[in-house]
Amino acid sequence: MAKIELTYTPAQNEIFFSNTDKKFKVIPKGRRLGVTRGAAHAFIEWSLDQVGTMLWVDTINGNIDRYMDRYFFPALKQLPKTKWDWNQQKKILRIYDNITDFRSADSPESIEGFGYKKIFLNEAGIILKDDYLYSNAILPMMLDYPDSQLIAAGVPKGKIKKDGSTHKFYELWENVLRNEPGYWGKIYSTFDNPLLTKIDIETIISELSSAEERQEIYGEFLEAEITNPFAHQYSKDKHESVLAVEDKTKKLFIAIDFNLNPFAASFEHIWRDAMGYHDHVFNEVAIDNGSVSKMIEYIGNKYRHYLPTCSLTGDAGGKAGQLSDDNARSFFRQLQDGLSLHPSQIQVRSNPTHVQSRNDVNYFLQYYPDFKINPATCPETCKDMVRVQCNSFGEIIKANRNDASQRGDFLDGRRYSINTWQKQWIETHRRKRIKT
Repeated sequence: MAKIELTYTPAQNEIFFSNTDKKFKVIPKGRRLGVTRGAAHAFIEWSLDQVGTMLWVDTINGNIDRYMDRYFFPALKQLPKTKWDWNQQKKILRIYDNITDFRSADSPESIEGFGYKKIFLNEAGIILKDDYLYSNAILPMMLDYPDSQLIAAGVPKGKIKKDGSTHKFYELWENVLRNEPGYWGKIYSTFDNPLLTKIDIETIISELSSAEERQEIYGEFLEAEITNPFAHQYSKDKHESVLAVEDKTKKLFIAIDFNLNPFAASFEHIWRDAMGYHDHVFNEVAIDNGSVSKMIEYIGNKYRHYLPTCSLTGDAGGKAGQLSDDNARSFFRQLQDGLSLHPSQIQVRSNPTHVQSRNDVNYFLQYYPDFKINPATCPETCKDMVRVQCNSFGEIIKANRNDASQRGDFLDGRRYSINTWQKQWIETHRRKRIKT
């Protein structure tokens, strides 16, 4: 059997040649780690060792042709031409008597039907969005051989899919974290590629938001897939803390988003002391069926202590809303009367455009000294800060309320709160930065 020169970085070598007894290898990774090149060389080496029939699954057919040109052919040319053959139409690579099938997730029907010794999923974060593909195609093809192995590698695309279900790639990673038998995995960052310079990586990072950096560079599973997040400056490490708790010595601020189902409200303390400025969101509630009376009951029972001094804001559209208003009064007037608030305690500014609001929210997230959301008591607010997306014009995508990422009720509460109570801080801080 001919010998050819194949090289691997330490990360590539560990991914493809360590823990050979594990049936499932799960590899969350940052961009440009070099997994595709490493996989190409590993498939050639395994073919030379006559491992058996193998399968390479990619996202689209076009990628397969490019990877053959860039990673396979330069190495294969070291072999006699009669010892290998690439059938571009059928997407089959033969090296001596060893066969590798190449298939794409955009044609899932082409993947089913054979048994394989090794299966490689390139960009598993994208491929494994389809639960059917994994359960009905990939897993059955591993039954023919007791020593078959799956290697799933890719940049994570969130723990939760847009339909609210858990992403299969994250489910596999959870099996690794639980030390389930037959599973091995490791997170690799872009920095684990020694062929990239620090300047190369910093250039990539400069184009990313903080959340995108965590996903795209460090291979971290975020709450939801990051594409074009509204709150691109939101960072779980920076902005989430269980230390954001209710304090009866502080004033209560309430932000409400009016929807038919649900009404969403968040509760926070905003204050300034010798340590500086603080804004802590410590609770949230969703009231089903657009019931103002239930919202009044909830706030009155839980926060009666604060009512004489609290402030309330929300969607300026609520001034004219009529969702369940038999007396034709605005929502804010109902809340004011139901909670016995003074008119000055209802503080509502005109709604900014989504683009203006996005600029303010992200400026606030980037520069405000101490903004925290309690992830234990405000889980939906934390999720909204990560999962709500914008279109190419900077407008929040809200076309389908069955999609959790397109509701954004608790994000709207943050937008109204910042627009009402933090706008002056933002404008003052911006002026100071310009002067300096």
